[in-house]
Amino acid sequence: MPSMVEYRLNQTPSTRDRQMLALARTLSRYILVMTGAWLQDLVRLRYVSLDGDEICHVVDRAYARLRVDESHNRDREDLATSALRAFLVDHDELVLTGVQRFLLPAIRQEFVEALDHALDDWLMEKEHHEFVRLLHHFVSLHEPKMGTVHVFWQDLHFLLEDDHEQRVGEAVVRELSRGIPDDDPSIHDLLISALITMGPKRVVVHQKEEVDDILRTMHGVFENRVTCCRGCQRCKGLTGIQNPL
Repeated sequence: MPSMVEYRLNQTPSTRDRQMLALARTLSRYILVMTGAWLQDLVRLRYVSLDGDEICHVVDRAYARLRVDESHNRDREDLATSALRAFLVDHDELVLTGVQRFLLPAIRQEFVEALDHALDDWLMEKEHHEFVRLLHHFVSLHEPKMGTVHVFWQDLHFLLEDDHEQRVGEAVVRELSRGIPDDDPSIHDLLISALITMGPKRVVVHQKEEVDDILRTMHGVFENRVTCCRGCQRCKGLTGIQNPL
């Protein structure tokens, strides 16, 4: 974006005030339309070790986070307009980078916090992908220990059965689940760990609600061993898992 803006206003007081407000509104919209460029500048200042692709990942996530609330977007524009209008009363020119850094500290801080959250989320996702890759490598090195395991999943609970509707893996799950509350999010990790320990040749997931996160992890670890069933009689009867693992 251009670094400096020069302008002239009509000298009639009433006209000048309207022009000043219109100019401040236009500049605030322009600055906020260029949010992506502003975020990139902030990233380069704060996270000097990131490369180009990593910067793009973090900026995209932060931008999505900032633009999700339309009402707050309007509040942000009003705040910028007010600050710019007050500045224009006593100045005939402004430097846009200076506006970002000194006139809009609340917006700048909000952008910094969005970037910090985006970086944390991206690093956690990157770490998760690496972890899944290592689990997949481990699984690929070992021959299956058993046939098919059916996973019945509902409301953060699951049970495991074989093709004959007999419970399997109970001892494994009990051992792995020591100290984990029933509603703990790590129940996902517990299921993956149990399946890796059991070593099934095939995994069939039965479910009523969407569990995309756990399915993505399963596919990442076990690849084409995993299938998802949403229509068999056992799925339709899944109204509440009794004595879940």
